[in-house]
Amino acid sequence: MTENQRPHCVVIGVGTGTGLACAKKFVAEGYKVSIARKAERLQGFVDELEHSTAYPTDITNTDNFRATLQQIAQEQGAPEKFIYNASLAIFGTYETLEPGDLERHFRANTPGLLIVAPKVCMWLT
Repeated sequence: MTENQRPHCVVIGVGTGTGLACAKKFVAEGYKVSIARKAERLQGFVDELEHSTAYPTDITNTDNFRATLQQIAQEQGAPEKFIYNASLAIFGTYETLEPGDLERHFRANTPGLLIVAPKVCMWLT
């Protein structure tokens, strides 16, 4: 099977746990997988997975994230499967957390879903 004949899965937010496990499962099932996350650890995950392509992005930057989704669709085609696993966890007490911590948490965990939902609905219909 050529790369273009493989079904396409996008995984947003790959780390060492759930996101990587999802990507591995879809590769094992014959999919090509587009992986999008912050750049610093991205290449290591792609090197570990056959049939995967790296897309560095920052989901807290909505313009950058929208452009990345567009680039994925242009280069790989519309996905048949889409996993949104992006998240940012913050830890601390109300005494140690700052408002900026909560703003960063919100920007990483919430707007990305609002950006992804209409794209996914368009791609998967």
